[in-house]
Amino acid sequence: MGISRDIVGWTANTENRVASLYAPSTRWEKLPEWTCRLPDRFSIPVEDLRYQLDQVRSRFKIEPIIVDPETGKRRLTYRGIGLTSRSGSTDPIYEAAQFFSAKGEFVSSAKSMGYSGVSQAGSREAEFEKEFAYENEVAPDFVRQLRSLFKRWNLTKVRIMELHPEGRVAPHFDHPYYEQIRFHYVIETNADVFWEVEGHQFQVPNDGSLHWFDTGRIHSVYNFGETVRTVLSLHLCPKSALEDIPSADEFLRKLKTGDL
Repeated sequence: MGISRDIVGWTANTENRVASLYAPSTRWEKLPEWTCRLPDRFSIPVEDLRYQLDQVRSRFKIEPIIVDPETGKRRLTYRGIGLTSRSGSTDPIYEAAQFFSAKGEFVSSAKSMGYSGVSQAGSREAEFEKEFAYENEVAPDFVRQLRSLFKRWNLTKVRIMELHPEGRVAPHFDHPYYEQIRFHYVIETNADVFWEVEGHQFQVPNDGSLHWFDTGRIHSVYNFGETVRTVLSLHLCPKSALEDIPSADEFLRKLKTGDL
């Protein structure tokens, strides 16, 4: 049975569930916008992105996500592979794209959204994300090329993630913008893939451009189509101390001007 289109909108009216991340609970205001396309200097010809994807697929298997390390159960519609890893990792190729490591250790910063609120049980903090700072054997030259695009933020976790037909990324949040930001190059998509942030539904084209959306809000993705949606996901962490992170308006300006 396929996923129901009735699930679109699950992230609506979830603002209060992440309110503690922003003013007045913290010194950081919530961002006034939730998605934007970065300037052209960050764009990569989509043919080059597809070439990199084909090279990875020709040498490695893009593995389904482990959802239960005790039984080995995997989510067949959601698959990934890491292009960066932690120093000394026992699973340097796949750990960045998994919820659980080969040892059963929870290695994701995602926080699930339950009916009564957001669960942070087991999820990793932003400092943990900074450990994924090393190119692995999957595509080291390409990762170095990506790293050169950013001057003020450190590129950490780099992943290729596939969402197969009838698949969904359940509503969750990761980190507020002052701890971590995430970008996507969409390599493969279809007309029935929908992204959603706090009830705002949108689509992202596979045109080689780099897109940001606010993963410090409840968000999700659904693939109602018949082909795979594939993204190159980039995590960035600030080089400076949190006290130096700009105001919400200034941060958004830097995103739109590419001052990263």
